[in-house]
Formats: sequence, C-alpha cells, structure tokens
Amino acid sequence: MILSYLIISSDYRWVHGDAGVYARSAKILYETNRIDISYSAASLIGQLFFSNLLCHLFGFKLKILHLSVYLVNFLALLALYLLLSELGLSRFLAVCGALTMLINPISLKMIDWYMTEPFFMFYLIASILFVVKGLRYERPLFLYLGSALAILAVLTRQHAVSLSVALASLVFIERKVMKKKILIHSLIASALPIIAIGLFYLCLLSGKIIQSRLPYTTAVSSNLAVIKSLTNPRTLISRLYFDGLFSLHYSAVFIAPLLITFVLALLTKPGRIKTLRLNFPLTLASALLVSIGTMILYLKDSRLMPYLPSIFSIGALTRVFNFQILSPDQASLILTGFSLAGAIVILIILLEHFLPWRKEINLPADQRKMPNKRGSKRAEAAAISRCPREDRAIKQPSSWNEQKMCADLGSKVFYLWGVSYLLVAIFIGLSYDRYLFPLSILMIYALLSRFPRIIGEQRKTLVITLALIYSLFIFQVASHRLSLDLEWTAGESLIHEGVQPCAINAGLGFNHFYNFDCLTDLYQEIRVGRPINWYKFHPLAEFFITGQEGLEHKHPGLKLYRTFVRKRLFGLLEGKCYIYQRKTGFQEPIWI
Repeated sequence: MILSYLIISSDYRWVHGDAGVYARSAKILYETNRIDISYSAASLIGQLFFSNLLCHLFGFKLKILHLSVYLVNFLALLALYLLLSELGLSRFLAVCGALTMLINPISLKMIDWYMTEPFFMFYLIASILFVVKGLRYERPLFLYLGSALAILAVLTRQHAVSLSVALASLVFIERKVMKKKILIHSLIASALPIIAIGLFYLCLLSGKIIQSRLPYTTAVSSNLAVIKSLTNPRTLISRLYFDGLFSLHYSAVFIAPLLITFVLALLTKPGRIKTLRLNFPLTLASALLVSIGTMILYLKDSRLMPYLPSIFSIGALTRVFNFQILSPDQASLILTGFSLAGAIVILIILLEHFLPWRKEINLPADQRKMPNKRGSKRAEAAAISRCPREDRAIKQPSSWNEQKMCADLGSKVFYLWGVSYLLVAIFIGLSYDRYLFPLSILMIYALLSRFPRIIGEQRKTLVITLALIYSLFIFQVASHRLSLDLEWTAGESLIHEGVQPCAINAGLGFNHFYNFDCLTDLYQEIRVGRPINWYKFHPLAEFFITGQEGLEHKHPGLKLYRTFVRKRLFGLLEGKCYIYQRKTGFQEPIWI
C-alpha cells in the first residue's frame, strides 16, 4: 500500500469526472455540515462520513481525501483477509486472496481518484464478515454489527442491498433447521439496510437533511417501472442476456494472478488433470483470454494512444464492439458461449452448497478411517464403538450436526450474497465492470477453496505472478496520472494560444461532458474575460486549474508532450472541427 501511494500519488490540485463531483460534496459537508449530493450518481453518505473524519483532524485538502481512499482500501484488504480466513482458507491463501484484489487494475484505478468503490468495498466486505461470524458462532451482536456496516454500504452504493436479500433468502431456505433466536435476529438484521434506503429516499423528498438536484425523487417509480417491464418475457430475456450473461465474460480479469498460477500448475504437473474438476477455473481462464482480446483489439481504434493508459482502461473491458476482426454477430456468439459457461458455474456452486449434505460423523483424528464403499456403515459403527462411552452420545450420527450446520450457514450466506449481488446488478441495469468488482471476492474464494493444495504448492509461482502483474498495473496507473497532468496542462496552454475547446476535446480524446465543461469554462475565463462558472459539476475551481510552471518542473517531458499535442491538433483536427461546425452551425473560427 505504501509503495502504491508513493508511485501513484501526485499534488492533486484538481480532480475531474465523478471524483470532482464527490470532492465537491465532501467540501460542502466539511464547511457547512450539510449533505449535498447534487449531480452524484451514488448516494455517497458512507464515503463522505469516512473522509470527513480525516478532514476534521487534518483540515480539508484534496490530498486528505486521497489519503482517506488509501486508508479505507487498506481496511478493505484487512477485512477480506479476515473473511477468507473465517471461511476456512489458510493464512497464506487468505493473504494471496487479499493481494489479488489489491493489484486488480480496477482497484488501482479507483484508489487513484476519490472514487466510491474503495469505501463501498470496505463496508461491504466488513458487513459480510460480521454476518458470517454471527451465523457461525450464533452471536446476534455480530449480526447487528454486520447490519450496521451494510447500512453504510447501502448509503454509499445501493447494490449492498444484496446482503439483505442473501440473509433473508438463507432464513427462508434454512428456516426448519435454524434456531428460532438466530432466525429472528437474522430477519431483523436483513431488514435494517432496506429500512435505511427508505429513510434515505424520505430525506431526499423532504430536502431538509439531504439535498440533491438529481431526480432522486423519481428513483423509486423508475425502479418499479423497470421491475414491471421485466414481466414482459422479451424484455426479461433481453435484460438477462445483455446485462447478465453478457457481463460475465470479462469477470475473470478480477483473479488473473490465481488463474495464471493454476494454469502453470497444470502445465508443470499434467498427471493431476484427471483428478481435478476443471469446470470453474477453465471457464474463467477462457473468459480471461476473451477479456484480454477485447483490450488488445481496443488499441486499434483508440484515440487515446500513443500513451499507455488505454491498454488496460476500465472501459475497454466492456467494449464488445472492439472485436474489429469479427462481425458483431460472431463476437456476440463467442461471448455468449463463455457467459453461459460462467452461468453454469454459478449454478454448480448453488447445487453443491444448497443440496442436503451427507450424514457425517465428527470423529477424533486418530480414530477417523476412510471406510470402503461397501462397508461404510459398518466401518462408521465400528469407529463409534471405539470412542469412549461418555462421548458416544456426541459422536452418534444425526441428521444435522449443530457445529457443522452453523459453519455451513456462514458459507451459504456468502455464496447467496454473490448470486444476489449479480442479480441486483442485472435488474437495476448496472452490470458494468466497476459495479461488478465486488464479485471478485466470490471468485477469489471459490478458486482458492476448490484447489488450495495446488495453489498452495505453487507459492513461488504465485508470488512472482502477483509481483509481475502488480508492476504492470501500477506502471499503467502511474502513466495514466502523468498523462492526465500533461493533458490538462497542455489543454490550458492551448486555450491561452486561442484553440477552441471543441478542438481540444476532440484532439485530446476527452469526450466526457465533465471535462468539456471544464475546458469551456476555462476558455471563457481566459479568452472571453468572463469569470469562471463551474455552474453544474465543479464549483471548486481550484481543483481544476493546475499551475503550469509547477508541472513543468515536476514533469520534464511536458514541453515535448505539448509539442506532440499541438502537432496532432494541427494535423488531425482541422477536418474534425470543420465537420463539427457543419453539424452544429458553430461559426466561430477554431483559431482566434
């Protein structure tokens, strides 16, 4: 974490896009103690509270917001380590599972900005951890701690309602075997986050506690309209195809180090291939190849070249149309095949963990024998007869062993949460890469728990793979930060020279209304003489105006980069801006 901070960190005098919107809300809360989430696509409450704790200690600075992201990401990794350990993984595998989430390209990109995902991941993982512990040890206190953290997760991103769905589903499935006390507490704990969502919408409607200019007031009716539309079979099939199955093809990128280690283990010891159940890892390995293919082919049509950020950009993972060598129908057919395989894997997980278990006997290790198939009952009876008389009542086989039942309830709610999260994302219509990022928790555990011996024996390979992938991704994120600094400084310099914002936007490949608004306002201030007006998204002007001189000293390659951008503008943009003028009737000249 410290190394990542030293490599990625910069002066952060500005932010852009979603991070700028969230930073604005953080500053308003710090200065006025008022929650204002205007123009935010997320509810942000948990994120704002965590960041403002640090801001009240050290003062409000963009750097402090950035530090809060790193701190909460470290807490998320610690919570994931504890969760994997609680689910039965060894210390080494739990550490590797947490590191796998850290070096993910999406994770590294999210901690580079002031984004919602690190906060959401911490609250979500911690809530799952306490719910699992509450079910395993039959402790209502843990259930309510998990519910409280789930409320913070729901008030950060509402996908966290999946944990309530999972816990309520578990109560319904296992209502005959759960103790009445735990069943009641589980129902109450599952209901609290849903109640919190209702109170959140009431606060939005009143406008007194939480202020927002987005149409949050119509969110409930729009969600009901979506659910109503799913009653149409054609709409339901379309949603399941595009937002469900179609989204699974890139999910293996989440656990690339584990897949590489597993494949290398198979190549080094091919004799084991007969004894392994390969449906899960091979499906994900195939999906990984498809995802990498989309990223490589994305380079052919990317206007963000020649610098590296577009190689592993987040959007590349979902751009199916970048299969340049295939027709859309062929690409859809291939990806649908991999996605169906992924759906079959999820079905296998459900069948394996939710069918009635075989009757088992908890015997001491020195008295446990593997019975033959023919004489299994006789061997079990003989083993029991060798136990001390006072222990036989405990060792007698029963339909449910309480200790095992509690342990299995913890694993069950974890798997139910993963499936519920995917379904919530599908039906809300947000099956996008960083929204599905929490599914990496399920995939990491599923792979590590199925093949712990194979991956555990390949420790050196796994460590080297983690280090190599981390080096690749951290270099990509650092280059992305450098390119953004250079890009904005070059854009500001070009505005001083009289270049229109439309030309800069097209030449630098911004193509985002947040950034285009910034360029337009900066142009008004510098060229037209109007005061800068961050009228929609960015009232914190100091975040966006970067000191040109400071960056020249910080990045020696700035002049060379600016020269390249200018040549590109002169050489490539005249035709684009001419077309732009014809389509829009925009008659001002490109150069003043």
